[in-house]
Amino acid sequence: DLSKLSNLGTYIESFKDELSKKDLSNISKIKSTYEEAYLKYLNLANFQGSKPGSGSSSFGGSSSVTTNVKVDLSYVSGSTQVFNDVYLPYLHNTDRYLVFYGGGSSGKSYFIAQRFIYKLIHPTRCNLLVVRQTGDTNRKSTFPLLKQVISNWNLSEHFKVNESDMRIKCKLTGNEVAFAGLDDVEKIKSITFENGELTDIWVEEATETQEQDINQLKVRLRGGKSKKQMVLSFNPINIQHWIKKHFIDSKLATVCFSTYKDNKFLTDDDRKALEDLKEID
Repeated sequence: DLSKLSNLGTYIESFKDELSKKDLSNISKIKSTYEEAYLKYLNLANFQGSKPGSGSSSFGGSSSVTTNVKVDLSYVSGSTQVFNDVYLPYLHNTDRYLVFYGGGSSGKSYFIAQRFIYKLIHPTRCNLLVVRQTGDTNRKSTFPLLKQVISNWNLSEHFKVNESDMRIKCKLTGNEVAFAGLDDVEKIKSITFENGELTDIWVEEATETQEQDINQLKVRLRGGKSKKQMVLSFNPINIQHWIKKHFIDSKLATVCFSTYKDNKFLTDDDRKALEDLKEID
């Protein structure tokens, strides 16, 4: 009975710790099955002005849902028509630290934006803090990138976007996105989310940051029961850069390297322009 999925989610979360001690693989399978069923419900059900199911679910917060909403994400999950092949293995990755680096036009930032919109609309809690060295630079980079994915996937009616405060909220799940800069540490400390704790951090252009700032973000990511993850993205770096030693050489992070050759969505003209630049270099 798909109308009872919300209650099922609450049950799974309530007994997750106890069950995982007995059979971790089993509880992961149960949770995965729940999420798949929830997405099918989003795809097929007509919501009557309320959240799916009755009762609260720790997979998402309270939210108002547009009447007669239909969400079709069947073409997104695992689709090579939507994602570049090189990134697909990282779509559902849950490792604590995930690093994407490579040359320009590799599509890494766009994939990260796709990945987070995909997570935001899932029932599992996902409260995202997007960080750059200077907060204002988000307005011309990460903020419009996330909005672009929402628009391209025809999900605009299911997200509330606050342009002035740069906040994005999924109406179906209550999951939220906030934006900040490491030039305003106090603002980062004060950021909160309506439906629970911070779960994810995306550090764009991470090579612009200082190691102590990233360590502070690690502290900010602690606490609560939700799965936590920090994603860092940047272009190729000097071999002496602290990020290489901290995340890559130490094997602390799961790493994905890509180039423009991995971006199948580039036009022939784009590829030729990049090849010409290579010749000049």
